[in-house]
Amino acid sequence: VYCNVGCDEQHAIQAMSAGSVRFRRVNFF
Repeated sequence: VYCNVGCDEQHAIQAMSAGSVRFRRVNFF
């Protein structure tokens, strides 16, 4: 699931917790 600029914070936290590589493909990473 890709995230927008409005929900980047919540997904960023989940990305670190889950360690999903897919989240790293977003802008804030």
